[in-house]
Order: sequence, then C-alpha cells, then structure tokens
Amino acid sequence: MKLLPCTALAAFLAASAAGAADISVPAAPPSPAVVDWSGFYFGAEGGYGWLAGEIPETVFTAGKTEAASGGTAGVFFGYDHQLDNRMVI
Repeated sequence: MKLLPCTALAAFLAASAAGAADISVPAAPPSPAVVDWSGFYFGAEGGYGWLAGEIPETVFTAGKTEAASGGTAGVFFGYDHQLDNRMVI
C-alpha cells in the first residue's frame, strides 16, 4: 500500500529536477512584428432567408398562415490608414 505514494513522490521529484535543467533566459525580448494596415480593401457578401408561420386570430382579423423568402447581395470597399501610434482609421 505504501508503494504507490512512494512511487508518485519519486516520479515528482525526478520530473521537477529534470525540468529545472531546461530553463534558459533569452538574450533579448523578441521585437514586435511590424504590420502596416494602410491600404484599400474590397469584398462581397450575400445571404438568403426564409420565414413561415401562423398569425394568430385577433378581435379584428382572422388567423392566417404567412410565408416569405428572399436573397440579398452586396459589395463593399474602403481605405484604412494606420497612424504612427498604431491606430487604424
């Protein structure tokens, strides 16, 4: 019964000692990537939707079933400008 806790403790101590030898300190922090977001862009979008349902009966109207469907499409374009403080407008 004492074999399992002793084995776990030995494995823990061996693993932590092996991990300590792998620690290294980098000479300098890595510099951030230089990205410029300035420029034109364009794109297209589209979609389709459908609806079916029942309108309940009220005091003034009788109940009925309605259905609708249709598609949509569009294009877009623009220009982004990146300022010196990395802000994009």
